[in-house]
Amino acid sequence: MKKVLTALGIIGIVVLVAVLARQAPPGRRGTDTLENLSVTEIKLFPPRHKKWEDVYVLPAKPKPSELPGLLVSAYAHGKALPRKEIKKAVRWVSSKPDVLSVSAGAVTYDGQMWLEAALDEKIAADGEAVGVYEIYAENFDGSVRSDSIKIVIGFPKNLFDITDIAKLELSDRKVNYEVLLGEEFAERVFVKAYVLLDEKKVPYGGGDLEGAVRWVSTDETVAVASNGDSWDDYVYLQLAFIGEGETEVYAETLDGKIKSDPITVYYGNQRAAQRKIRSTVTSDVSRLVVSRLKYSHKLADGNSVRVYPWTTPTTLDISGQTATATGRILAPNASGMEVYCGYTIKLKYNDDFTKYTIVAEYYDVPEVIR
Repeated sequence: MKKVLTALGIIGIVVLVAVLARQAPPGRRGTDTLENLSVTEIKLFPPRHKKWEDVYVLPAKPKPSELPGLLVSAYAHGKALPRKEIKKAVRWVSSKPDVLSVSAGAVTYDGQMWLEAALDEKIAADGEAVGVYEIYAENFDGSVRSDSIKIVIGFPKNLFDITDIAKLELSDRKVNYEVLLGEEFAERVFVKAYVLLDEKKVPYGGGDLEGAVRWVSTDETVAVASNGDSWDDYVYLQLAFIGEGETEVYAETLDGKIKSDPITVYYGNQRAAQRKIRSTVTSDVSRLVVSRLKYSHKLADGNSVRVYPWTTPTTLDISGQTATATGRILAPNASGMEVYCGYTIKLKYNDDFTKYTIVAEYYDVPEVIR
């Protein structure tokens, strides 16, 4: 009898423990559940379809919508914290919370927490938010933190000066082709200066760039280059044509250490010759692309047409006798729908540009190509 009572007592204890365990709140049932594990890693992520940026560059008076979107996930020994736990475990931190405040935003279904960031409205409206800000996420005791991002608002003059200029870039390449042909371009081509912050290009906006950058012509018997109008972070090119020929033009810092890519300028008969060559190559490329189309558009009378004005290359580089063109064509597919097909074509010409051989061809929608 004594043994039976003992057995019943043991059974009762087991049942009681089981009942208590069922009634215990989630996360308190055992010492090895995810909720009881300490945060060991915190990671930042960009929003979906956005690429990761270490440095975000914003104007001096940014709009709220221009602040970056950011998500954070927290992990306990390799396991992501569930969505109901992340706000209890992680917080956002700003290096200057009095100007750029941060807080916990909404949590996604897979447990990522959004960043809620806000600039002080008055400070931002007055243009006094200029500076570099750092944002990261950490656990509440600060022992584990994520990588950080930097937000550069305006141009922080106390951080960079003219001697920090690390890169000079020319304006859009399409404009450079017009320069190549000697068109009027004094107010259309400019050089822009950049400094580097964590290897990220940041537009130089410290003013007085005209006093730090100059335009150079390699043959001043053809054209003399000088600085035109200037703004905070770019200087326009001004050219005075002197005589027939060709010259390369580029921008450089006054110490000559940093140079932009060069552009070639032709003048006089050289200009006319280059115009003819470029016209020939453009026509050859357009005809070649059209000849490669697998399907044809149909006119109302049933006749096919293969002449497309938009086959003209968007970029065209001619080096010696070799021409490289890129562009795209609106081409019909098997079902009669029109799709854009990009192309890159490289041609090798004879001396007088009357014949060519195909060096390379690439089409990004090959199913519409023969």
